[in-house]
Amino acid sequence: MNIKPLGSKMIVESDGAEKQTKGGIIIANAKDDGLTTGTVLAIGKGSYDERGKFTATETQPGTKILFNAGSGEKFKYQEKEYIWLHEDEIIGTL
Repeated sequence: MNIKPLGSKMIVESDGAEKQTKGGIIIANAKDDGLTTGTVLAIGKGSYDERGKFTATETQPGTKILFNAGSGEKFKYQEKEYIWLHEDEIIGTL
């Protein structure tokens, strides 16, 4: 992937909840709630706090994470869907 996140932002490929039934029916109003898992594809180097202290990111590309399904911002890149997350939106690693 050619996109490089800045700060403590990351790009995640979500394992995601199904929004389409097995029969092919698309659920238009599927609600994004609960927890989901995903894999970190890329992450920034870290960010500065309000006092100017730099804090490096702890997560590494390839890490399997747990986060709220409604977190972050979804985007499409080269016909595939990804999520921008901030490192503090991660609940835990798996």
